Amino acid sequence: MAPSAPMLLLVAVVLSIGLFHTLISITFKEGRGIFKSTSNRDPTAQLNITTESPTENELPFCMGNLLDKKRYYYVQKAKGSYYDSSRLMTRSGSCQLLNYTTERLVACLDTLRNRQPFDGPLHLLFMGDSRIRQQFLNFVMPDYDLIMHPSNAPLRFQHDVEVTSKILGLRLSFKWQPFLNDNVVKLVRQWANSTPSGRPSFILLSMALWHMLRVQHRYYEEKLTELAPVLAQLSNVTRVIWLNQYPTIASSGANISPNTQIHSKKIHIYNTSVRRILLGDQKGGNRSNVQIWDSGNRLVEEYIRSCDQFKRYERQKITRALLKMKFCSSAYRNCQDSVHTGYSALSQITQLLFNDICSATRLTK
Repeated sequence: MAPSAPMLLLVAVVLSIGLFHTLISITFKEGRGIFKSTSNRDPTAQLNITTESPTENELPFCMGNLLDKKRYYYVQKAKGSYYDSSRLMTRSGSCQLLNYTTERLVACLDTLRNRQPFDGPLHLLFMGDSRIRQQFLNFVMPDYDLIMHPSNAPLRFQHDVEVTSKILGLRLSFKWQPFLNDNVVKLVRQWANSTPSGRPSFILLSMALWHMLRVQHRYYEEKLTELAPVLAQLSNVTRVIWLNQYPTIASSGANISPNTQIHSKKIHIYNTSVRRILLGDQKGGNRSNVQIWDSGNRLVEEYIRSCDQFKRYERQKITRALLKMKFCSSAYRNCQDSVHTGYSALSQITQLLFNDICSATRLTK
C-alpha cells in the first residue's frame, strides 16, 4: 500500500528539521558581541576532515597574515561544503586558529599596549558605515569599567561612539563615515603626520554601501585615488586594514525579487577597484602596507547559503552594556537583512582578526 499524503508530509518535515539543525550547528558557532563574556567551549574541538592529518594538539597555530584569503583557506568537511572555522590550510600544511576568549584577548592587548613607544591607552579605531559598525560591536571586550559615549545611543546609531577602559588601558573608537569624501582624506592625512600618541595604533575602515545607493562608481574611484597615497603613508606608521565588502543575500524579508541596488556583482566591482587603487603597483616605489581583509568571505558565503535554504532567526542575547547602548537590532541577527551578515558568522570572522592581530604576541594559552 502506498504511503498516505499525511505520512509523506510528516517524513518531509522531520528530514527538513534534521538537515536544518545539522547545517546550522556545523556551519556556525555561537556568536558573541563586543561586551559579552566568552563561553567555555573547547578551542581544540573541530570537525572531521577529508584527509588524514595530525591531531589538533599537534597542529601549529596559524601565524602571519590571516586576513588574505589567498594565503589561508578553511578546511572543508568530508562529504559537504561546510567549513571548519577552527582550522586553516596553507601551502605548507594545516594550522589551527586559537579561540580568543576574553582572558586571552586582554592578555594580547596588554602586550600590544606595552610595546607602544609612549605611555597611554591602546587606541583601536573603526571607521566606515554600518558594516564597520558591526565589526566594532562584535569586538570582544569585558565589561569592567567601561565608559561609553554616548551612553544611550539609539538603535542603528549613525554617529561616532567612544568606549574607554582605564583598567584595560584601552580606547575603542567608531567613526561613522559612510561616504568616502574629503573628510576621510583629511583625517587620514592628520593621523599620518601626527605623533605616535596622536594617532590610532590600529585602524579598520571600509565604506562603499552608501556609494552604491547614492553616488556613481566613478566618483568613488576618484576619491579612492585621492585617498590611496595618504593611506599608504599612514600604513607605514600604524596598522591599516581595509575590510573587503562581503557578498549579500539575493533577496530579504518578504521581498522575493532580487535586490537591485546592493548586490554581490556590484560589490565585486567596488572590491576590485579598492584592490587595484589602494595596492597599486606593489613592485614600484609607492608600495603600500595597507592590508585588504577578505579571508572572511567564505564564512559569509556559507551564511548566505544557509539563508537561501532555511530562513534563520537567531536567538538574541543582550548583555547589560549592549542593552544600555541599544545597539542590538533584530535585522542584524537573521536572514531578513540582506546586507549585514548575521553575528553567528561574524563572530567567527572576528576570531580571524584576533588571531591576526595577536599572532605577533605569540600568546597561545
